Amino acid sequence: MRRVLLVSYHFPPGGGTSVQRALKFAKYLPLYGYVPTVLTLDPATAAYGAMDPALLKQLPEAVSIERTRSWDPLAMYARLQGLKKEEVSGLGFVREGRRSGVGGLARWVRGNIFLPDARVGWVPFAIAAARRLLRARPFAAVITTGPPQSAHLVGSYLKTRLGIPWIADLRDLWTDDHHNARLHQWLPARFINRRLERHVLTRADAVVTISEALGAKLRSKARIRRYQTIPNGFDPADVPQRSRPSADRARFVVGYIGSFTEDRNSAAFAKVMGELAGEVEVRLVGLVADSVMEEFQRAGAGDALVAVGHVPHSEAMRHMAAADLLLLVVSRHRDGLNKGFIGGKLLEYLSTGTAVLGIGPPDGDAADILRRTGGGALFDYDDEDGIRAFVAGHIQRWRANEPAPPLNKDVLRAFDRRTLTGKLAAIIDEIAPTQRAASKQANPCPDRAAWQAVANVLPGDAA
Repeated sequence: MRRVLLVSYHFPPGGGTSVQRALKFAKYLPLYGYVPTVLTLDPATAAYGAMDPALLKQLPEAVSIERTRSWDPLAMYARLQGLKKEEVSGLGFVREGRRSGVGGLARWVRGNIFLPDARVGWVPFAIAAARRLLRARPFAAVITTGPPQSAHLVGSYLKTRLGIPWIADLRDLWTDDHHNARLHQWLPARFINRRLERHVLTRADAVVTISEALGAKLRSKARIRRYQTIPNGFDPADVPQRSRPSADRARFVVGYIGSFTEDRNSAAFAKVMGELAGEVEVRLVGLVADSVMEEFQRAGAGDALVAVGHVPHSEAMRHMAAADLLLLVVSRHRDGLNKGFIGGKLLEYLSTGTAVLGIGPPDGDAADILRRTGGGALFDYDDEDGIRAFVAGHIQRWRANEPAPPLNKDVLRAFDRRTLTGKLAAIIDEIAPTQRAASKQANPCPDRAAWQAVANVLPGDAA
C-alpha cells in the first residue's frame, strides 16, 4: 500500500454536499492500493455551515486525519454582515445579512482582499502541517480538492518546493464561478485571481473536474499537462430501501434536498406549486434562502411548504427515497457555464429510484444524464407548461399507485463512487510510478515562514 496526501478544507465532521467527494475518495482509495492521509481543518476553527460527524464512521481504520487550525477572515466578514460565522460559510449566500450597505462592503472585502477566497487563511497552516507529514514518511502524491480553491495553493507549494506529484481536483469553476459576480471584484483582484488560476492549472501534474464542459473551459485558459473528468456520483452503501409511493398519503410529496439558494429560484416552479397547493407538499430539506421562501409565498404555495432544515446525510438520503418526486435546480449562470454542472445530489437522487424533475439548461449535462438514465426530465427555468405537465403526470401515477419507470442501471452504474475513485487511482499510477525517486521528500528544504508560501505562489516564470 502507498500513501497519498488528500488536502480538503471540507471534510467530516463538517456536513453537506461539499464533504462528499473527498470523503468517498478517502473511503475507496484503499481498494486501489492507496491509503490517504487527509489534511483538513480542525472543526473548532472551521466555518462549516452544517455538521455531520457520523460520516467519519465510513472511513477505513488505515485512513488517518491531520487537522490544523486556521486564521479565518469569515469571522470579520460575519461581523460586518451582522451574522454568525456559520451563516456566511457557504458561497451560495443563503443568508444576505441584516444591513444591505454593510453587506455590500463585506462582500467587496471578501472578493478583493481575501484571494483567491475567504479560506486563504488556512493555507499557511496547511502547508506547515504538510511539511511535517512529509518529513515523517514518503507520499506517492498529493491531491488537492476545491472549492475553496485556496486549497490548491497547498498543492502548488508542495509540487514546486518538494517535487511531490500533484493532482488538482476542481469541483467547480474558479474565476468563472457565478458567485464572483456578487463579490464586486475590482480589476486588480480579478487579475490576481486569474494568475492564481493559471498557475495552478499549468503546474499541476494532472487536473480533474466534474464534467467535460468545465474541463473544456479550464483548458481554454491554460496548457494543462494531463486532464481527466471524474464526475460526482453516488455511494451504493448510502442508498436506503425505497418503498412504492402510497396514494393513502394526504398529499403528493415533492422533495428538495440541499441548499436552496437564490440563484436556484424558479418562479415557474413556484407558480405550479401554488396551483397545486391543496394536494402537493413541497418538502425542503436543507438551508433555504429568504428570497426563495418569498417567491413561494407570492405564488400562493406557502401552505404547501414544509421546511425541514439541515439533516445528517443518512437522513437526507431517506428523505430522497420517501418522496414521490425530487426537485433538482441547476444554479443560473449568466454565461451559460452551468451546462456542465453535474452535482452529486443528482446522482444520489437517481440512486434512490425516485423520479426527478430538473430545472436548468435543457441542453446541459444534467439533462443528458436524466435522459440516458430514464430517471426524469429537465425543463428550462421559465418553462411553466412543461413543469406543470410533468408534475401532473406523476401525480396521476401516484394516485394510481403505479411504480416509477425503471432506470437504466448500466448508465447509473458508471457513477458509482467506487468506480470513480478507480479513475483517480489510475491518475496516481501514471504521475507517480513506484520507481519515482523520493529524495526531495526525504530531505525537504529548510522551514520558512509559512505565510511566505502564499506571497510566492505566483512566480514570474509561470507558463
